[in-house]
Amino acid sequence: MANEKSIDEKLAEANVEFDARLKAEKREAKVEAAAAVERTKPKPQKVRVPPKSRKHRVGTVAHTHWQEREDDMLEVDCLYVDHFVNDRKGFKINNIRYSGNVIVPQCVANYLSKMENDHKANERQIFEDRGRRVFLGEVGG
Repeated sequence: MANEKSIDEKLAEANVEFDARLKAEKREAKVEAAAAVERTKPKPQKVRVPPKSRKHRVGTVAHTHWQEREDDMLEVDCLYVDHFVNDRKGFKINNIRYSGNVIVPQCVANYLSKMENDHKANERQIFEDRGRRVFLGEVGG
Protein backbone atom coordinates (compact mmCIF):
# COMPACT_ATOMS: atom_id res chain seq x y z
CA MET A 1 0.00 0.00 0.00
CA ALA A 2 3.05 2.23 0.06
CA ASN A 3 2.96 2.53 -3.76
CA GLU A 4 -0.63 3.74 -3.91
CA LYS A 5 -1.12 7.49 -4.19
CA SER A 6 -3.45 9.36 -1.98
CA ILE A 7 -6.60 10.98 -3.30
CA ASP A 8 -4.99 14.43 -3.06
CA GLU A 9 -2.01 13.36 -5.22
CA LYS A 10 -4.33 11.75 -7.80
CA LEU A 11 -6.44 14.93 -7.88
CA ALA A 12 -3.32 17.09 -8.37
CA GLU A 13 -2.18 14.90 -11.31
CA ALA A 14 -5.66 15.03 -12.86
CA ASN A 15 -5.66 18.84 -12.52
CA VAL A 16 -2.27 19.07 -14.26
CA GLU A 17 -3.53 16.89 -17.15
CA PHE A 18 -6.72 18.94 -17.36
CA ASP A 19 -4.77 22.22 -17.48
CA ALA A 20 -2.53 20.84 -20.25
CA ARG A 21 -5.58 19.75 -22.29
CA LEU A 22 -7.24 23.13 -21.73
CA LYS A 23 -4.12 24.99 -22.96
CA ALA A 24 -3.93 22.76 -26.04
CA GLU A 25 -7.61 23.38 -26.83
CA LYS A 26 -7.14 27.15 -26.45
CA ARG A 27 -4.14 27.02 -28.80
CA GLU A 28 -6.15 25.07 -31.38
CA ALA A 29 -9.04 27.54 -31.05
CA LYS A 30 -6.66 30.45 -31.68
CA VAL A 31 -5.21 28.75 -34.77
CA GLU A 32 -8.72 28.03 -36.08
CA ALA A 33 -9.83 31.61 -35.45
CA ALA A 34 -6.76 32.92 -37.28
CA ALA A 35 -7.47 30.58 -40.20
CA ALA A 36 -11.11 31.71 -40.30
CA VAL A 37 -10.04 35.36 -40.37
CA GLU A 38 -7.55 34.56 -43.14
CA ARG A 39 -10.32 32.87 -45.16
CA THR A 40 -12.72 35.77 -44.75
CA LYS A 41 -10.20 38.45 -45.74
CA PRO A 42 -11.03 39.95 -49.14
CA LYS A 43 -8.58 39.21 -51.90
CA PRO A 44 -6.31 42.13 -52.74
CA GLN A 45 -7.63 44.15 -55.65
CA LYS A 46 -5.49 44.87 -58.67
CA VAL A 47 -3.99 48.30 -58.40
CA ARG A 48 -4.54 50.50 -61.43
CA VAL A 49 -1.20 51.66 -62.75
CA PRO A 50 -1.46 55.12 -64.25
CA PRO A 51 -0.01 55.42 -67.75
CA LYS A 52 3.59 56.48 -67.89
CA SER A 53 4.25 60.03 -68.87
CA ARG A 54 5.67 60.40 -72.33
CA LYS A 55 9.31 61.27 -72.07
CA HIS A 56 9.63 62.05 -75.74
CA ARG A 57 7.84 64.70 -77.74
CA VAL A 58 7.15 64.55 -81.45
CA GLY A 59 9.78 66.56 -83.31
CA THR A 60 12.55 66.37 -80.71
CA VAL A 61 15.87 64.78 -81.63
CA ALA A 62 16.13 61.13 -80.64
CA HIS A 63 19.67 60.47 -81.84
CA THR A 64 21.88 61.01 -84.85
CA HIS A 65 22.82 58.77 -87.77
CA TRP A 66 25.97 58.99 -89.84
CA GLN A 67 25.30 59.34 -93.54
CA GLU A 68 28.16 58.69 -95.92
CA ARG A 69 28.62 60.97 -98.93
CA GLU A 70 31.19 60.77 -101.68
CA ASP A 71 33.55 63.19 -100.02
CA ASP A 72 32.53 63.32 -96.34
CA MET A 73 30.36 61.95 -93.51
CA LEU A 74 27.26 63.83 -92.38
CA GLU A 75 25.48 63.66 -89.06
CA VAL A 76 21.72 63.45 -89.68
CA ASP A 77 19.29 63.96 -86.82
CA CYS A 78 16.66 61.27 -86.26
CA LEU A 79 13.50 62.86 -84.86
CA TYR A 80 10.68 61.37 -82.82
CA VAL A 81 7.52 60.77 -84.86
CA ASP A 82 4.00 59.65 -84.09
CA HIS A 83 3.45 56.23 -85.71
CA PHE A 84 0.34 54.04 -85.75
CA VAL A 85 0.98 50.29 -85.81
CA ASN A 86 -1.95 48.89 -87.75
CA ASP A 87 -1.81 45.36 -86.32
CA ARG A 88 -3.74 44.17 -83.28
CA LYS A 89 -0.91 42.04 -81.90
CA GLY A 90 1.71 44.64 -82.68
CA PHE A 91 5.34 43.98 -83.49
CA LYS A 92 8.23 43.23 -81.16
CA ILE A 93 11.67 44.79 -81.57
CA ASN A 94 14.36 44.14 -78.93
CA ASN A 95 11.81 42.75 -76.44
CA ILE A 96 9.63 45.87 -76.73
CA ARG A 97 6.15 45.38 -78.19
CA TYR A 98 4.87 48.24 -80.31
CA SER A 99 1.11 48.35 -80.90
CA GLY A 100 -1.37 51.12 -81.50
CA ASN A 101 -0.24 54.73 -81.48
CA VAL A 102 3.43 55.08 -80.46
CA ILE A 103 6.02 57.84 -80.40
CA VAL A 104 9.27 56.41 -81.74
CA PRO A 105 12.36 57.61 -83.63
CA GLN A 106 11.94 57.85 -87.40
CA CYS A 107 14.26 54.88 -88.01
CA VAL A 108 12.12 52.63 -85.75
CA ALA A 109 8.94 53.89 -87.45
CA ASN A 110 10.44 52.99 -90.84
CA TYR A 111 11.30 49.49 -89.63
CA LEU A 112 7.84 49.03 -88.09
CA SER A 113 6.18 50.01 -91.38
CA LYS A 114 8.50 47.56 -93.21
CA MET A 115 7.43 44.82 -90.79
CA GLU A 116 3.76 45.73 -91.39
CA ASN A 117 4.19 45.57 -95.16
CA ASP A 118 5.99 42.20 -94.93
CA HIS A 119 3.22 40.87 -92.71
CA LYS A 120 0.52 42.03 -95.13
CA ALA A 121 2.38 40.48 -98.06
CA ASN A 122 2.65 37.16 -96.22
CA GLU A 123 -1.08 37.25 -95.42
CA ARG A 124 -1.88 38.00 -99.07
CA GLN A 125 0.28 35.11 -100.29
CA ILE A 126 -1.61 32.65 -98.12
CA PHE A 127 -4.88 33.30 -99.95
CA GLU A 128 -3.42 34.22 -103.32
CA ASP A 129 -4.34 32.12 -106.34
CA ARG A 130 -1.04 31.11 -107.86
CA GLY A 131 -2.61 29.64 -110.99
CA ARG A 132 -2.62 26.03 -109.85
CA ARG A 133 -5.45 23.89 -111.01
CA VAL A 134 -6.43 20.49 -109.77
CA PHE A 135 -7.79 18.07 -112.39
CA LEU A 136 -9.09 14.84 -110.85
CA GLY A 137 -5.97 13.90 -108.91
CA GLU A 138 -3.61 15.66 -111.29
CA VAL A 139 -1.89 18.90 -110.36
CA GLY A 140 -1.34 21.22 -113.29
CA GLY A 141 0.23 24.60 -113.38
